[in-house]
Amino acid sequence: MFTGIRFAELSTDFRRVRMTMALRFYNKNLHGLQFGGNLYAMIDPCYLTLILYNLGKGYRVLDKAAQIEYVKPGRTKVSADILLTQEDIDDIKKNTSEGQKYLKDFNIEIQDINGEIIARVKKTIYIRKKFQNSS
Repeated sequence: MFTGIRFAELSTDFRRVRMTMALRFYNKNLHGLQFGGNLYAMIDPCYLTLILYNLGKGYRVLDKAAQIEYVKPGRTKVSADILLTQEDIDDIKKNTSEGQKYLKDFNIEIQDINGEIIARVKKTIYIRKKFQNSS
C-alpha cells in the first residue's frame, strides 16, 4: 500500500501489464534511491496473474525462483512492461500437456523515466496442468 506501486496499464486480453513506481519519501532507501525490495515487489505477481488468466483454473502456477540484478541506482519514477506472448502460452501448453511440471523463465527489465535499465529480473515459474480424478 505504501510502496507507490501502480498498475499503469493492463491489456484487455491480460497479456500485457505496465507497472510503475514513483520515487517518494516513504519508499526510498537510506541513500534516497528506489528501494530494491520494492523494485522486485513491483513485478512479482505479474507473470503468475497473466498466466493464470490465460490458461485458466486447470493449471497450477507458482513462483519457483527469482533473481534480480541491480544495474544502476533508481533516482526517478520507474516502470516495467510485462508481456505474455502467444508463443509463451503455446510453449506452456505443449510442455504441460501430459501433466508434467514445467519451469519457464521470464526476463523483465525495470527502467527509469529516461528509458535506462536500472534492474533486470529473471523469474522462474512452475506450471503444471491439473488432471481430474475419474471415479
